[in-house]
Amino acid sequence: MPKEPQYTFTPPRSARFAIENREAMAELQGGTNLSTYCAEYSLNEFLEQATNFHFLLYLMTNHLVQFSEAEMHKLCFAVSTQNREMAIEWARETLDWQQLVALSHEQGHAAASATTWSCKHCTFENNEQRPDCAMCGLPANA
Repeated sequence: MPKEPQYTFTPPRSARFAIENREAMAELQGGTNLSTYCAEYSLNEFLEQATNFHFLLYLMTNHLVQFSEAEMHKLCFAVSTQNREMAIEWARETLDWQQLVALSHEQGHAAASATTWSCKHCTFENNEQRPDCAMCGLPANA
C-alpha cells in the first residue's frame, strides 16, 4: 500500500463532463457538453481531459461514433499509465475521435442557435427567429 495515494482520475476543471443517465435532470452527454468540455483542454492536456471516468465511459458507449476495442484499449492504457505522449498520439491519430469532436462542435452550435420563443397570444412554441408568430401571425413583441 503506497503512503501517498495515486489517483487515476483527475479532478474536473470548471467545465465538467456530464454524468451518464441524467437526461431527466437535463444533464446531457455529447453535443454542447462534449464541445464545452473539449474546449477546456489543449492537445497537450489531452491526458487530463481523458482521465475522467464519465468521459471515457461516454466514448465507449456513445452512438454517434463507434470506437474500436483497440482504440479504446490504447486510450485506457495511456490513462492508466499516465503516458502523455501516447494520449496525445491517440488524439492526433484517431480519426473517430476527430470526427466525434467535429460532430459535437456542430451539435453545440446548432443547439445554441435553435432557441425557441413562446407566443404571448396563442402560446405556440416558435423555433424560428422571426418578428411574428408562425401559428397566429401576431407580432412577437406586442
